Amino acid sequence: MAEPQITTWQDGRVAERGPIARPWSFVVALLGIVMLADLALGWLAGRGGLDRGFEPHDAAGLRRILADAADDPESPYLLVGDSVLAGDVMRGKIDGWEHRRVIDAMREATHPDSPARFHQVALDALLPIDVLHVIQELDAIDPGARVPVVVELNPRYFSRSYADLRTCTRPWLCDVGPTLVNNSGTTRWASLRRWLVGVGLGGVAEHVPLLRHRTWLHGDALQRAIAALVPAPPAEAPDALAARARHLAHYQELDLGADSRQIQALSQLVARLRATGRRAVFFTTPLEDGFVAEAMTEAEYGHYTARMSELVDLSTAPRVELVHLDHAIFAAPLFLDHCHLGPEGNRRLAVNLLVELGVGLAQVPDDDALARPSGPDRTLVGRPDRGFTDGAAWQARFDHPRGLAVAPGGRRIVVADTQNHVLRELSGNLDTVRTLAGQAQTSGALDGPRADARLDHPTHPVILGSTVYFADQQGKQLRKVAGRNVLTVKMQGRVPWSRIAGMQADGDGLLVLDAGRRILRVDPATGRARVVVDVAAEHHIKAFTGAGDGRVFFADQDNRIWIARLDRPRAHLGPAPTELELEFPNTGADVVPQVKGLYFPLNYRRIRFANVVGMVWVERYGTLLVQDDVPVTRRIDGTSERIHLRMIDPRADLVYPWLKPLVHGGGYAYYNSQSRSFSSYFHVGTMALDQETATLFWLELNRSRLFSATSATCPPTASAICSGRGRPPACSSASTRSASSIAGSSATRSRAPTKAWSSARRCSRSPT
Repeated sequence: MAEPQITTWQDGRVAERGPIARPWSFVVALLGIVMLADLALGWLAGRGGLDRGFEPHDAAGLRRILADAADDPESPYLLVGDSVLAGDVMRGKIDGWEHRRVIDAMREATHPDSPARFHQVALDALLPIDVLHVIQELDAIDPGARVPVVVELNPRYFSRSYADLRTCTRPWLCDVGPTLVNNSGTTRWASLRRWLVGVGLGGVAEHVPLLRHRTWLHGDALQRAIAALVPAPPAEAPDALAARARHLAHYQELDLGADSRQIQALSQLVARLRATGRRAVFFTTPLEDGFVAEAMTEAEYGHYTARMSELVDLSTAPRVELVHLDHAIFAAPLFLDHCHLGPEGNRRLAVNLLVELGVGLAQVPDDDALARPSGPDRTLVGRPDRGFTDGAAWQARFDHPRGLAVAPGGRRIVVADTQNHVLRELSGNLDTVRTLAGQAQTSGALDGPRADARLDHPTHPVILGSTVYFADQQGKQLRKVAGRNVLTVKMQGRVPWSRIAGMQADGDGLLVLDAGRRILRVDPATGRARVVVDVAAEHHIKAFTGAGDGRVFFADQDNRIWIARLDRPRAHLGPAPTELELEFPNTGADVVPQVKGLYFPLNYRRIRFANVVGMVWVERYGTLLVQDDVPVTRRIDGTSERIHLRMIDPRADLVYPWLKPLVHGGGYAYYNSQSRSFSSYFHVGTMALDQETATLFWLELNRSRLFSATSATCPPTASAICSGRGRPPACSSASTRSASSIAGSSATRSRAPTKAWSSARRCSRSPT
């Protein structure tokens, strides 16, 4: 068939112009142009150093990053945050900044054999309301909650400027992770249709030339790629003072109330993570110290830290935790500005995040580069001064606290901050101190909501289930924190005590020491009490503890240790004791015997106690831990390292030291030449024990210091525990002789250890 001709009228006559070109030839040419442009954009993106998913700029791009994480066959983690993780503040300041972000440092510091893989959604000014939508979308893509998330937290998020913000910072962020079901359980069909359409169109666009590059074809991303080819002219230096003033405005007045939209979004986010079981680590970003000093007071910053802990770090949600990384290890030279780090700071932040996630490292980091150094012992609060401040370990302060309680499992601690007239609490990973009940430095006797209640010199807290009991009003009242309220426990008839001098849990009841004269068994549910032990006028009870099996141990004025039993009639200590067994006679010659060749463990007759001020039963080992306050020969102001811990094994009549030995050999005592006495590593204070892990918690009286320490001694009679099934991690198999000699030749003669504390706003975490 002849090709059709084109007939036209030219110069007054008909002209034939050859065959008509087929339309498909134009289509092919157009497709060729599109493909060439697509290849050029791909090459340009590569020259710009941008990896796939560098920054999402629309809903489809975000879904692609989340899908990459969910489909990762290894062990994926998703980082979610704003400019600190994005790292783009380094642009123009650091060459190759695209490869020196936090996520890049995490990849580099991870051990080559580790299966951990890292993905990231990081956008400038990302707020909690945005993060909530990101996690909701992740739940839709990863319904099995396989991908853990790491979420950045910055005080700026809770600026008053954002408190009423009901929409996302970018409209397309609110298009992802929509709420598809109402509170009533009905489906929101309009939201479901929009979400399905968005997912469908986004999936198609991922395979369409040119459109597949749209995630970086935006101003900043395109400029970075072009700058890789054509250097841009130098820009005018920004006004640093003006920028700092703008940043300060966001930090100076934070809205942390329940009405803040960002607080609500964070609460919803945590609730969602708890409901799905997805592991999440929130971390507070490091801030430059000078900037923080300008932006807020120490108390204000501590309140922000405590508020974040209250919302995130719950003891009931171990898979959701808060880690404070605004630590003194991030010194001023590591910062580019108030919160953005340079490459070395990013590397340090990355290593700390890897440690918190439990990801294997290519190299073992130095302890001075870690916010929480590894090891069995840990400083939970470390300040040399006293006062009142909520916050992280290096922020919090107490004032002569007298009482410490730990819940089973060690994920909740309550402190009686006596001189501040409040109860304080640490929960979850124990990174933060916050006020549980009362108003700081304001005494009173008012029941009611925890924040409005008034306490008066609270002491001796005890945790029973979710309720905290404590002595108050100088020991005259028994009160409790139940739910969100503080209540006074009503006793049947006349109050059975004159002054509560000590209190411990006993099943669902309480053992109460009444002014050193009696031990009572109190049922707080009924308000009834009965006397377990009383003493004659010339006797006095100094310390006591229950063993959980009906035995009650107590020390008298001569530091002898007796046993009474709850299932027997009232015991009496006097010239002729009744219903009592003498466990430890305290007839030894010395507190720290100096006899050549004499080593721990020691028979009862070889050692004595000077002043028993506390004791606790250690269920795991079947032993009694005794706190002995040994007076110094020469008194020196400030010397308080007098507490010697001894563990009594009633089955073998032997006494062990509690702590593991130190390298220099002075594991149990050292000689302080200034005080001319054997001192210990424990300052005067209060102790509590987590029975599940046999971890000791110690609260110092004269400094704001709280730490935990694992034991490393196991009596031979506990060999089934130490060498067989269920061996505790703290148990050491080292020989007793090699542990530490208490003979004079092995005691370390030195001056009292120097306390090195930082003079900055946060003090050193050195365990001095």
